[in-house]
Amino acid sequence: MYPPVKERVEKEVSACLQIIIDKLEEELPPKRFFRVREVAQILGVSVKSVRRWIKRGKLHAIKLESGWRISRSELLEFIAEKSNWLLP
Repeated sequence: MYPPVKERVEKEVSACLQIIIDKLEEELPPKRFFRVREVAQILGVSVKSVRRWIKRGKLHAIKLESGWRISRSELLEFIAEKSNWLLP
């Protein structure tokens, strides 16, 4: 018996997402923290979107005197768990 379509699709999407995360991890600059502007450039979205995700608690960041900072690990976790930014 074949597994349900939903399970097959979820498995394929997870595999593709893992490839994206692995590639991104290799290509990210060797920094521990990124500015909002840098995260927007990395993800190909607007600065406003990144700030909105931070405000809504979707992307964890820390507030420093000079602005928000997103850790490398938080960025990779965001991509893995909240991958809806990939969809149009």
